[in-house]
Amino acid sequence: MGEILNVLQSLCLPTALIPLMKLTNSKLVMGKSFRTNKFWKYISWIITLIIIGTNLILFFEYLNNMQNLFLGYICGGIYFVFIIYIAILPIKETKDPLKIDGISN
Repeated sequence: MGEILNVLQSLCLPTALIPLMKLTNSKLVMGKSFRTNKFWKYISWIITLIIIGTNLILFFEYLNNMQNLFLGYICGGIYFVFIIYIAILPIKETKDPLKIDGISN
């Protein structure tokens, strides 16, 4: 039971890390003053990718020990497509900070 819990927690980590990284690097959300500078942006993305890569390796190692390997690969594939979608989902930067998604305040 503990091993399954650890695998599930490692799968939840990217869904929190990727949006957090995107938000802290967004000029629209953080403004010019609080946004991460370029050096720390690259360092933090490298660390994030290392963490996600390590979790991916451990997930595949866990899949090889499962009894129903096909079901594990189907669920894992769907999950990682979702993670890729989160990673490439852009934060729309607009010139007018009060205008978000076509609505002006």
